[in-house]
Amino acid sequence: TFDTPLKEDDEWFALSDKWWRLWKEYTQFDSKDSEDIALDEAPRPPPINNKELQGDFENALSEEIVQGRDFLLIHSTVWKKLLKWYGGGPEFNRKVVARGLRKEKTIDLYPVFLRFCWVDNDSPTGEPLPDKIETCSIGRDKTCQDIVDKYVDDAVDEKAKDPEVRIWYQIDAPPVSSSAITDENPDMNGANSSTPSDSEMTDDPPAAGSNDHLCNGFETASSSSASPKEKVWKVMRRLELGRPMDLWDLRQGELLMLERRNDSTTPWARNAIKQNWTDFEIGDVIDCLDSQTNAPKWYESEILDLREDRILIHYINWSSKWDEWIDKDSDRLVKQSTHTDGPFKKKQQSRNRYQPSYSSFSYNANEKGTPSERGAVGLRNLGNTCFMNSTLQCLSSTPILTHFFLDNSYRSQINRSNPLGRQGKIAEEWGRLVHDLWSGEYRTIAPRALKDEIGNFAPRFMGYQQQDASELLGFLLDGLHEDLNRIVDKPTTEKVESDGRPDAVVAREAWELYRQRNDSIVVDTMQGQLKSTVVCPECDYISITFDPFMFLQVPFPVRRDKTQIITVVFADPDKPVTVYGPKVEKNGSIFSLKTSLSELCHVKASNLEICEIWTKRIYKIHSDSGNNSEIRADDVIWAFEVSDIPTEGNDAPKANDVAICRMFQQERKRNAYFRPGSFYPKEFSYSEFGLPLVVSVPSKTTSREIRQRVRDAMRPFVDFELFSATSAMDDESSEPNEDSSSSSSSSSSKSPDPYQILVMDRGGRACLSCNHLRSCDGCELSPDSDDIINVSNDHVTFALVWNDKALFKRSHYNEPILHSSAPVTRSSSSRSGYGISKDHAVDLADCIDSFARKERLSEQDAWYCKKCKLHRRATKKFDIWKCPDIFIISLKRFTYTQQYRDRINTLVNFDVEGLDMAPWIVDENHGAAVYDLYAVSNHMGGMGGGHYTAYAQNLINSKWYSLDDSYVTELRDPKQCVSSSAYVLYYKKRGVDVVMHSISSAPEEGEELSDDDTDDPNAQSSVHAI
Repeated sequence: TFDTPLKEDDEWFALSDKWWRLWKEYTQFDSKDSEDIALDEAPRPPPINNKELQGDFENALSEEIVQGRDFLLIHSTVWKKLLKWYGGGPEFNRKVVARGLRKEKTIDLYPVFLRFCWVDNDSPTGEPLPDKIETCSIGRDKTCQDIVDKYVDDAVDEKAKDPEVRIWYQIDAPPVSSSAITDENPDMNGANSSTPSDSEMTDDPPAAGSNDHLCNGFETASSSSASPKEKVWKVMRRLELGRPMDLWDLRQGELLMLERRNDSTTPWARNAIKQNWTDFEIGDVIDCLDSQTNAPKWYESEILDLREDRILIHYINWSSKWDEWIDKDSDRLVKQSTHTDGPFKKKQQSRNRYQPSYSSFSYNANEKGTPSERGAVGLRNLGNTCFMNSTLQCLSSTPILTHFFLDNSYRSQINRSNPLGRQGKIAEEWGRLVHDLWSGEYRTIAPRALKDEIGNFAPRFMGYQQQDASELLGFLLDGLHEDLNRIVDKPTTEKVESDGRPDAVVAREAWELYRQRNDSIVVDTMQGQLKSTVVCPECDYISITFDPFMFLQVPFPVRRDKTQIITVVFADPDKPVTVYGPKVEKNGSIFSLKTSLSELCHVKASNLEICEIWTKRIYKIHSDSGNNSEIRADDVIWAFEVSDIPTEGNDAPKANDVAICRMFQQERKRNAYFRPGSFYPKEFSYSEFGLPLVVSVPSKTTSREIRQRVRDAMRPFVDFELFSATSAMDDESSEPNEDSSSSSSSSSSKSPDPYQILVMDRGGRACLSCNHLRSCDGCELSPDSDDIINVSNDHVTFALVWNDKALFKRSHYNEPILHSSAPVTRSSSSRSGYGISKDHAVDLADCIDSFARKERLSEQDAWYCKKCKLHRRATKKFDIWKCPDIFIISLKRFTYTQQYRDRINTLVNFDVEGLDMAPWIVDENHGAAVYDLYAVSNHMGGMGGGHYTAYAQNLINSKWYSLDDSYVTELRDPKQCVSSSAYVLYYKKRGVDVVMHSISSAPEEGEELSDDDTDDPNAQSSVHAI
């Protein structure tokens, strides 16, 4: 069932990886030998806990989590069984959708979550019904019409002949309006500011994670003005219903309003307010005079964005490159239909391409304006697309490639028949984007068209989950290469092997053979050649081949040690909780970790218990024989000092003489709705808090000794003397009241401790002694009994139940001391509360050396020796034979294994100028190989989300710029590029710079125009001088 193939509309569920590992341990899921299975080796897992996967809205996933590290996806049949057996939540159900031209199946992890309220048809002014808010999810590729279709059947009376539903959405209120008259034609323009007051909405607060701005700032229908920070309702026009959700700048949990009527003859309950036409709003349609050409002409236009004194105009059915900002009082603006009789109609429509003729949000628009320098233009983030923006900015700064597109050389080389290509669409969209970036006409550009084309051919880039910039780079370069491949009919070729011939001969032959099938600007300038040497360990047969490479992916030098961050709790209450950072071997034993930690904190290794904490419980106690590699980078690791077990004579206690028991804190509260004799609700509710602990007890002990040892372990967190004194004073002043006590609370009141000790199983979910059918929450440890109790190691958990959790001193562990060995800083984004502040820096040369180092292949990657006729674990070595003019190096910052995923934060020192690759090029006849940096793609943050930016050197003024989505700033010192965020490095060989000259963006004479090529409304060309 776990390997169920993806089927459209099937449901899959996200499940916490932490919980999944508990379940696998309990069921011995990975055991290969059924005879070795012993179900009593691990406790039954607790209820499913998916809280760490929660995003900003109730059913949304966090964008910081990573599939395979933080969660896995299971089919609905599996989820239903697990939920039935264990309970818990929250649920994150996701549907399988088909995306792209090839309709590839994928699980839609990040749909849009919307809230809906209905218009009250019985209200004179069509007020919303705030007490009936629904929530639904919808794919970002779906449209608002899909919302209407989903709700229309339930929205109208059964007798309705022609039911209609329309949608209202919220926009920022316009400046103070001087007049407003009603009009019953909502499909023209205008907004209705009739909304419920704040007091009307307070009975139904926004769902968790939703923003206050979604529901505030409402005003009544009679209002004629609104504060700029307020929201007003605007009806969605029919044309807008076909717009995909990702074209709307909707936040998770956005509130929409649905209005219904039974047929077209019935008036809408909520009338649109038609304003003075100069009270501009986003989405309004007006007439605008285009004066950007020699023959000014009026066009029906739409308002994309508003400022205090100007508006952003889009000429309907023209390319967005002609959008422009115009002063509000300009005589180029007049009321709709004054000089036009509808939107401009194109002579031909685009083929196989969705081209909306509207855009109501600046989110989806280019911002006209003169940048500080051509090419120094921001790219809008279209929803987690910073990885794409970073890559596009770096490629746009690539000298030879950008010149090739700006002088329109690419047009004559587009290969639409290449089955490995994208029918030329990737090249065309990249060409349009490059022209816009270097036109000098925009400050910010929305690269939506290119994103859509990329998503059509690679659906993994269609969604809105953060992706890998290096993977996108590979896809984009490969797409450009195949779209511009000059080879129309590819001949069949075979791989060239050396067979003892000189390397130079074999390399040249392999390259010429490769060029018979691959000939493009990308191959000319951006592809190099690698030499691969494989040696059979049995017969010593040597295989030497030569293969092309697009960019070099270099690993970090292998480090055998790591710094493990551990927070230590001492038995001595006067010693503060302290964070240490012992250095240990990655594959060393847990006992070696204890030994290293012991040297730092001066506690005997045998008295330290290394534990992982999760959801205020001890998730795992690491055994001495365990491996350090079992501890993940994001695991929260604590060490607890446990006291020695006294023995007779001088003999040390044996392993089976000592039992380590887990402890956790619970606060008990009486349920106000409890009634004696009722089954539900229970008399008390319990919630966990504070810090879980461990305690060592003799395997044969008494309840009296257990109480004392628990008390000793709790001394850092409880002032027992103060509690005893306070309790004595309370007993003297209190009157006995038999009715107010229960069996459980009375025993606690007689205890010398501020807590009650319940004895539970290892998982801390059920009573250790009672039958599970009794649903016992745990029997209390008998007070001060000397009867012998047998305690098994790590099979008993003590729940410490508090009536007043304020007596637990959280201050003792909330602000621990940072030891000098711990290279950390306090971090709210890390699970442990700390982030690595420094790491051992390496040189780029070390990374390239690691790439070229000989390695032995794994069993899974065994190589077939044609001499032995068997697969062998051969040795393999890569060498660089030829470096291209544009040399790209990707640092392998992300590590992936079946059990582990992590980001390497190590700083790599690399040359900004004068990188000499000669020491790594094995071709003795190679030419000069000195490179200068011209761009860097940066990644900062964790694997799940993080953020991408770029640094790039401008092709015109040679200045460096920081490019962070829409934000562009000059970088004063290029050495700022060298940071632990550097991910992909872009180098150019010295001497290959091109002189940028005047370049026409117009198509060549006689060439067919596409929609976006009809740049000027009056069909005139423009010139970009670079």
